[in-house]
Parts: sequence; structure tokens; C-alpha cells
Amino acid sequence: MAFLREGFETKSTDRYMKFVAGENRFRVLSEAIDGYLYWLNAEGQLVPRDEIGGKGSKPVRVRTLEEASKKTEGSQYDCKQFIAFVVWNYTSKAMEILEITQKGIMRSLEGLSRSEDWGDPTAYDIIIDKSGEKMATEYMVRPIPPKEFAGDVTGLSKINLEALYEGGDPFLDTGVAENVSNKDFEEIKDEVPFKE
Repeated sequence: MAFLREGFETKSTDRYMKFVAGENRFRVLSEAIDGYLYWLNAEGQLVPRDEIGGKGSKPVRVRTLEEASKKTEGSQYDCKQFIAFVVWNYTSKAMEILEITQKGIMRSLEGLSRSEDWGDPTAYDIIIDKSGEKMATEYMVRPIPPKEFAGDVTGLSKINLEALYEGGDPFLDTGVAENVSNKDFEEIKDEVPFKE
């Protein structure tokens, strides 16, 4: 008797793609949004750019530096530029949001998308190789020759990337969210069939 069935995989409940050491392969599925990102700690105070906010900290995303300074005084100095878009993560076999703040990766993706040879990044896979740690981390972006995409993108059109600017969940009401918060559960619990 086998403890786990053949083909069992632990599924990630995080809907955001994170780069791991080695190859990170994905297919871009949507247009990107862009802006600036900064963090507030659990007390609502600005976290300096090169520090970690700790438990309870949360990201704040805005479209412009001017908007950042209006929301949180001084935040424009601790912002990082970001782009975010929906991808098919081949490792998790799921649609996820990829948020990039690394300038080198952004420049590479910008170059590919404007290239006559590569163009629209929804037409080919991209591999980002990650090596090193902390301040010595390096990334290499590699496009893969175009081929037909076969992943399940049910609900893609309902993913609302704009919700990131409001601190919301882009997967809410899409049919692709795997988890709901306690607040959301209270609102839908009467619709969920339970086994008692």
C-alpha cells in the first residue's frame, strides 16, 4: 500500500509566482500593469526601502510617485518600480500573478516585447534563471521559441490586476481563487455545501 497516490503533488495556495533558485518557466497571459510599490509595517509606518517590515506588514501599490507621496508622506523615497501581470507557472501548473521589481528583468522583458524577432510575450515561454543569494542574486532572462500553449486559463478574463492598486485580491470573483478569507467565508457560507 502506498502512502500517497501516484502523481500526488502539494499544491501551492499562494497565487503569486516567486522566483526559486534555478529555472523559473512561465507564459505571460495578460498585459502588465505598472507603478510603484512600498511597504507599511503592522503599525502603518513606512518601512525603509532596504528593510523587511516583519509580521503584519503590507504592500502599497500606486500608479505614480506623486500618488505615493499623497498617500504616505515620504513614501516616494522608499518606492520601487514594479510591473505585474498574470502568468501560467509551469511548476505549479496554475495561473498566478508575477510581480517584478528587479530592474534588469524589467529591461529584458521590455526589450523582448519591443523586439521584431520576439515581440508579444504571450506567444512564447520565458525562463528566468535565478542564482546566488541576497545582494549577490543574479537573474538571466531567456525566451523559448514560440509554441502552442495548452494550460487551463479558465477565469483569466475575470482576474482584476487593478485590484492591486487598492490592496485587494485580483482573484476575487474569478472562479480560480483556491482560498477565501474568513470575512469572505462569512459572506458565502450559506452557499457552500457542508458534510456534517
